[in-house]
Amino acid sequence: MSGWGERADREAVGFERRPWRTAGRWFATVLGIVLVLGAGFGLVAWISGWGGEAARITGPDNVREQNTAILDAWESLQATAGNVCSVRNATRGDASPTLVEDPAFAYEATYRRIKATYDRRMSNLFEARAVRDLPLPSDLDGLPSRAPTLEGALRRTCP
Repeated sequence: MSGWGERADREAVGFERRPWRTAGRWFATVLGIVLVLGAGFGLVAWISGWGGEAARITGPDNVREQNTAILDAWESLQATAGNVCSVRNATRGDASPTLVEDPAFAYEATYRRIKATYDRRMSNLFEARAVRDLPLPSDLDGLPSRAPTLEGALRRTCP
């Protein structure tokens, strides 16, 4: 037991001579503990944030929303391609009005806009890509990951 008493005496003498050393050690120790705990809590928060985002992406509300949006876009692509086909195949007679712009241009622009939205959603991990690639209950498995070009859609749509 005399070893502990001697050590305590030495520590007390050392503290009386240089109190800033002992205070510095305590400060460094407390600061180190605070930093380690802060980093640990930050890591846990970061992991739980990503876990929450994964739960949101694979949740039923997002799956329903992505299914609806992609299926609407796919059907709109088909309908717009049919409209382009109809306008291109329409014959103009003498009694038909003179148009400043060909209506096919407007339908082609609409097709490009819908295609861009479809492609963006299907390639974005936080939207339809995760819903399509993961084994979730959805109707997106049979759809292509990229929308067909207008010419490709016209080959399938126009007779």
